[in-house]
Amino acid sequence: MLVFIVAVWAYLWLKAFIPVLNPVLYDTPLDRLDTWVHFGVSPNRFLIALFPSAVWWRFLGFCYDLFLPALLAGFGWLASTLSISERARFASGFGLLWILGSWLYVLVPARGPCYVFSDDYAAVRASVPGAVRLQNALAEQYEAVRMRKIPRSGAINPGYGTAAMPSLHVAGLAFLAFWMRRRSRPLATLFFVLTFFTFLGSLVTGWHYAVDGYAGFLLAAVLAWGSGRGLAGEHGGFKTGIDSAKLNQLVDQLDVDEFVRKHRRR
Repeated sequence: MLVFIVAVWAYLWLKAFIPVLNPVLYDTPLDRLDTWVHFGVSPNRFLIALFPSAVWWRFLGFCYDLFLPALLAGFGWLASTLSISERARFASGFGLLWILGSWLYVLVPARGPCYVFSDDYAAVRASVPGAVRLQNALAEQYEAVRMRKIPRSGAINPGYGTAAMPSLHVAGLAFLAFWMRRRSRPLATLFFVLTFFTFLGSLVTGWHYAVDGYAGFLLAAVLAWGSGRGLAGEHGGFKTGIDSAKLNQLVDQLDVDEFVRKHRRR
């Protein structure tokens, strides 16, 4: 668990200093990739135009805001229900998720469509005032760090880093959902549904491009599969059909001493 805590702390500070580490921005290429992947249609603009409802926008904004409490609740539940060996694998995989995600932020820096294509979200802003306030606070710190200045708040807030690719909101919830399948299918389904609505919320509020979400989900799937390899009764994260309890019972029945005596006589 200590590894996970250190990984998250390093992730926050690395994310805060992305404007210094790599000032190049890839928002325009990501927007073009988004449009190309979706056959000439921008998914962010399409989703806003398809459901022009303040109630719908508020709902998706609320789902996006559930990320942190859901993440903490899911992490706590898994940490308390998994075995010691499973817990170590889970924490290592989860920590690696944030480490790899933070370095992808540095390799492909992007602020997000709400900053670069802000006019596209003019109709939505009144419905998600909390998101707008946070976006403004993050923008202020981003510019201060970029200019090597102290923010007006007097200190750099590690939680106010700005990065879009990949979406670790999607990745974090999806990783928990994949691991929850080992203990509770209904809870895993709930987290997969929340992951989906978090993804939609990231598009409507302009935090992310759709490809950010796809990359985050893929990253979570690979790490959840990899961190689950070799667990009892499983191989590569999939059931093998081997009953580990029966296997242990069979091993206990073997008379090793008798086997050794017979071979010594020869």
